Amino acid sequence: MTQGIALYSQANNELMYFTTHQRNGDYLEREADAGRFEMLAGVDDCDPSYFYTTENLSQIIRELDIVIGEAEKNIDTEISNHLKEILVLCRLCLWNVGDFVLVISPFETVSEDNIPKTIPDKFLLNISLVGT
Repeated sequence: MTQGIALYSQANNELMYFTTHQRNGDYLEREADAGRFEMLAGVDDCDPSYFYTTENLSQIIRELDIVIGEAEKNIDTEISNHLKEILVLCRLCLWNVGDFVLVISPFETVSEDNIPKTIPDKFLLNISLVGT
């Protein structure tokens, strides 16, 4: 299932950033790998997952590093770029602990009307096609 990834301001719950990719669930949903993935094992197609503490953001960065490696081993540059985009959002949260909440959820969607019109079409939903 496709997961939407949203960054919200903790101060006013305002949406600050959004990204998604039609195949990200292939890499983000790791319920079957609970022994290997602590944070991603909780990401599923039924419930939203929230990341905002130093501990869980640091852990998801470590886990994203693993799945980015898997994507690169599979020569899946497109999804690798998208996963790196999520990793950058995690870093942003760590640089500003207490300011943002990262949400990964099948229910996270943004109307195309709410996406800034200045973003090139190629990058409307994610940066997965960068360099192509």
